Amino acid sequence: MMKHLASLITSLSLFLAAAAPASQTPNTFMPVTWQSPLLKDHPLVGQIIALESQRSLSPTELVSELSQYPIVLIGEKHDNADHHQIETWLIQQLYPSDSANTSLVLEMLDDSQTTNTIISGMSDSDLKQRLNWQDDSWPWQDYGPLIKAALEQNMPVHSGNISRDAINTIYKAGVPKTQRFASTQGITQAVKDHVLDQVYESHCQLMPRSQLAPMVSVQLARDASLAYAIKQRSTDNVILVAGGFHTDKSVGVPLHLSPVEQQHTRTILLVEVDATQEQAQDYTTLSKADYVWFTPKANNTNYCDDLRQQWQKKSPSHVK
Repeated sequence: MMKHLASLITSLSLFLAAAAPASQTPNTFMPVTWQSPLLKDHPLVGQIIALESQRSLSPTELVSELSQYPIVLIGEKHDNADHHQIETWLIQQLYPSDSANTSLVLEMLDDSQTTNTIISGMSDSDLKQRLNWQDDSWPWQDYGPLIKAALEQNMPVHSGNISRDAINTIYKAGVPKTQRFASTQGITQAVKDHVLDQVYESHCQLMPRSQLAPMVSVQLARDASLAYAIKQRSTDNVILVAGGFHTDKSVGVPLHLSPVEQQHTRTILLVEVDATQEQAQDYTTLSKADYVWFTPKANNTNYCDDLRQQWQKKSPSHVK
């Protein structure tokens, strides 16, 4: 009896939440159970904001809007389990009647890995072997469910990144003048300067800016490669999953698409909340993404402390 009563109370609560005006009631339905342990009670957690209109959307409303565009870019924080859950859910919900005509392009796969021999129903070990999966860079537990969800819907999976050998070549000799990287020629100096700033900060200001030009070339080449993978797909729809800086409209993959392709693209950024920021506009703007979905925070790891310790072991004299 008590169990039945609890079920009725839960159903009534959900009904009242759904019936309340969206402007007054935060979006409480989530297609995932939060795995990240930090800041779950933050007021923005679970909120989805359309940045152009500043409207709060439900997950189903988001899917409805994204489905109107043939190119969807999903930007993640790589070590947040909730971002991977949301990506898997979006893969399952976008273009449900046309999934076989939709490609999934992943930053986590590069051009040295073959994807045309993987099929639905394969075991995790077989998939990892066929893909030559790099578990040290991209934990299978994070991206395996995403790949399997795509295969279950007959959705082709494609690599978008460049191989480590290609990265080493670009680092030493610059971006090759090939069709794959042709879009880098149109990137303005202002964008390159912005990328340089980001590379400088992501390396915790440990290296002089004057030494970072090769890393900027690598970043631009990666964005060009991801965009090229989108362009090369024969399907009508394409979903890209990549890091949030790659999907940034102001500096990333969108700049490597044609103006027409940009008009048919929408970007959603998955963002961890910050204890010091309670307003959506504190996190990102329309110039960077079209939608933002807020999640709890995975950890309090100070990556700069870790990097500084590694750097100190290698070159103590360079540490600031």
